[in-house]
Amino acid sequence: NWSLCLLPLPLMVAAVFGFLRLEHSPNTSVVGIVVGAVLFSAGLWSWGAGVVDSTREIQILLANVSNVSPTRKVAAYGCLESSWVVYGSHPIFELNVDSNTTNPEDSLSREGSWKPLPRLSPEAFAILEPQAVYITTTKLENELLKRLPKGYQVTSTAPYFLKKDTVVVIENVESVEASTLKDHSTHWASHANGFLR
Repeated sequence: NWSLCLLPLPLMVAAVFGFLRLEHSPNTSVVGIVVGAVLFSAGLWSWGAGVVDSTREIQILLANVSNVSPTRKVAAYGCLESSWVVYGSHPIFELNVDSNTTNPEDSLSREGSWKPLPRLSPEAFAILEPQAVYITTTKLENELLKRLPKGYQVTSTAPYFLKKDTVVVIENVESVEASTLKDHSTHWASHANGFLR
């Protein structure tokens, strides 16, 4: 966004003002630079952050993920960002990308009483959660689809913020269609039962 170029303007004006006033009034030049720095910081963190945040199209994709039923799990394959959990309002499991790892707990062993859960492979996660939603990038999309059972496909995409890649959402389309049909049939059956009584 070109308007971000205006952010350093108060700081530049204050620096020029401070440099010109340095010989005659050093205190005034310091105050001018401080005021410019405060205006720059306030603009950067209030207006600038909002402008940058509005360009993150991933939020739209994650809003769709947050609309996923709480019973459906969400997993990231090779691209989990900490902000996605906040924007998606949904827990996201991080999957093991390395298919050669035989015992994922070996790489996670550490001193102390707390130990993180081992990361599951996409194959194991698909067995445990057949209706799960997967988030990955276009670079890893084909690799993930090869590791998942048939019926999974890309359902939505968004540009990956500040990276030359695209984030994709992969779902088991057959499973989603079957659960939607089941929900509709249950809905209509309950209406029919109420009508017949």
